[in-house]
Amino acid sequence: DRYSGGESAGGGSHNIVIGLCLSRRHETLGHPGTVTRQTAFDFNELQDRNYKYVSSTDRSGWLAGGGEKGDTSSGRDGGSSSAECDHAESIAASKSEDSDGNGGKFFGRRNKTPGADKVHIPIIRIDTDSAATVDSIISAIAAGDVFIPHMSILPEALSVSGTSPPDLVVRFGCEKNDDVNPEEWPNWCLEFLHNQLYDCFASFGAKWTKRPFQITLARKVRWKTVKHMNKYFSQSEQVINSWREKGPQYLQPPFSN
Repeated sequence: DRYSGGESAGGGSHNIVIGLCLSRRHETLGHPGTVTRQTAFDFNELQDRNYKYVSSTDRSGWLAGGGEKGDTSSGRDGGSSSAECDHAESIAASKSEDSDGNGGKFFGRRNKTPGADKVHIPIIRIDTDSAATVDSIISAIAAGDVFIPHMSILPEALSVSGTSPPDLVVRFGCEKNDDVNPEEWPNWCLEFLHNQLYDCFASFGAKWTKRPFQITLARKVRWKTVKHMNKYFSQSEQVINSWREKGPQYLQPPFSN
């Protein structure tokens, strides 16, 4: 992903994010503009799209598993009773004037901004003031100056990040094991690629990435009750464990050879 125009958090006018795309289109859920980049993981298995446990998120809604479809013509997403929907919406409404300190608002299943799934693991960020530097970075990657291995990843855990209300994230930490070669460590490829990118582009403004690597499923997540939160994490842990039983998965776009 590349963001430019306007000053970035790092201070440069051009902010480049090199990451691993994990978007996956869904036939009925999410945004129709989503492009499938991998089929190994369906993050809808972790997302509470029916708001059974979650009371509200920010306006972006659910970011993975096809992204956010936004409001339907009826104002409801389907799959839940009217009572369930109204309950979630009433809680969200009571919270809608709460602020995250930056004027942020919190929304239930309504009032979501449609957006395609662009979920990715940010591997490294590069801040620069020069458009010529941006072109040099793109040229270096295209020329093969950085070796990109066949990427295989394994979700480590579901967690939260940031101040309350937190973001909901999936961690992809490198799991070291002294009994096997580093190449066999789950998510080793993320570390390997990051270190190459940092060495290659440190002089261009590359920033060392805080560990663990992760993706964001939703921002500013609020729960109906503590009991609902615990139930959600318990069910999500079963999903993560089922993925982990299969081991690291190579990422293949659909119909690839």
